[in-house]
Amino acid sequence: MTYDWSTIMNLAQTITLILGVLAILSAVIKDIYSSKGHQEVLQKEHQNIIDKLTSIFSEIKSTAENIISEIKSNISKTEKIQDSVNSIDKQIAIEAIRRRNLEKNLTKEQLDAQRQIQAISFVNDQMKQLQSRNIELLRENSILQDEIENLKNHNRDLQRKLNRGRSNDPER
Repeated sequence: MTYDWSTIMNLAQTITLILGVLAILSAVIKDIYSSKGHQEVLQKEHQNIIDKLTSIFSEIKSTAENIISEIKSNISKTEKIQDSVNSIDKQIAIEAIRRRNLEKNLTKEQLDAQRQIQAISFVNDQMKQLQSRNIELLRENSILQDEIENLKNHNRDLQRKLNRGRSNDPER
């Protein structure tokens, strides 16, 4: 496993800087109060600074541990993903080799048979399409036949009316 050392080093530098600043502040405050003779106040301030330093250090340590834990988790996930990718690549390579070997091992007759099977599959697909088109045309034909029948009936009705109109005509 590899760690993001730059992040860890940056964190360590930040911790060191904060501790240094607090140590300097503590020394300055100590000098100020000791020169004035306020030993009790100085001890309280000193204790407060120590408590703050301890609190800050604990927070920084906790944050650093969380970052390290997250880095380890991400590294683990990355390794698992890489293993999966490698496994898939191997399977693809194996299948490609198998396919090439099968193609090399096919005899001329097998190649012809394979081509014939492909041609038959193509013809079967064409037949299905033609059958679908035939069904559509039969439906259209049925509709047109119905329309023709309706027109014939309408024509007969008109012929009858015309014949009745002629028979009622006095000029005949």
